[in-house]
Amino acid sequence: IGSGEFSKIHGTMVHNLYLQALAEQGLIGFILLVIPMIYCLKNTIFLLGNVKFEKYKQYLCFGLALQFNYIIQGFSDNTSISNFIINAVGIAIVINYKSIEKKL
Repeated sequence: IGSGEFSKIHGTMVHNLYLQALAEQGLIGFILLVIPMIYCLKNTIFLLGNVKFEKYKQYLCFGLALQFNYIIQGFSDNTSISNFIINAVGIAIVINYKSIEKKL
């Protein structure tokens, strides 16, 4: 259908991030949404199990909590329209990659 077009056609938004991505962007758009989320979540969990310093563990736990919040909230709300959630997930991703760079 196209980004943002579902609500114009049906008069309401889908209150589920994943169904809305599937309806508006199709299977390819849905996959492009879900694969990075799974990748970042998997890396954060892996890093959390291999962290050497307690300081970094706290940051990774915070990043993991933000990622889980985004994933779970996506089932009941369209979190992609909230600037706070987008910023929080961005912070979680940065924490993830900064941890990889430092090779905890």
